[in-house]
Amino acid sequence: MGSSQESLDIATDDHDSDDAVVDRGTTHPISKPAQAPWDLTISYEDLQKFLEGSRPMDMDDKWLCETFGPNREGEYLVHFTRSWTSFTIIAIRIQAELNEDGEPLPDKPVRVHEILWETDREKYNSSDSTSESMKEMARGLAKGLVQVKLPGSD
Repeated sequence: MGSSQESLDIATDDHDSDDAVVDRGTTHPISKPAQAPWDLTISYEDLQKFLEGSRPMDMDDKWLCETFGPNREGEYLVHFTRSWTSFTIIAIRIQAELNEDGEPLPDKPVRVHEILWETDREKYNSSDSTSESMKEMARGLAKGLVQVKLPGSD
C-alpha cells in the first residue's frame, strides 16, 4: 500500500509536515508541474489496483505506477513514472472517503479530481503536452499498468 504524507505535494520533496515522509525510493517527483481539473469517478476496486501499483519486470517495461497517501482528507497521489529515468511524468489526485482508521470505505465512490504533468523538457520532451493529451496518456497508462479503465474516450 502507498505511504502517507499530509500535503501530497507533487512539485517538491520539501514540506513542513510532521507526518511521515513519502519514501520515493529512487523515483523523482514532477519538478515543473502543469495541472488541470479532472472530474472522474472510479470504484473502490480500482483504487485498490492503484494502491497495488506496478513495477517493471524487465528492461522492456518503460513505466511504473506508485500511489502515495492518503493524507487526512483522504487524498491519494498516483504517479506514472518512466522506469529508465525515474522521472514522474504524470500524477493524478484521487479523493476517497475514509473510515476512522484512515482506510477507504469500500461502498463509496472514489473521485479523480486533478491531473498533473511534467513540463520540464529535459525530463519529458513532448510536443503535445496539453491537458487532454495527458489525460489520454494517463488513461492508457492506468489501463496498461494496473488494469484500471479511467472513464472517457479510448
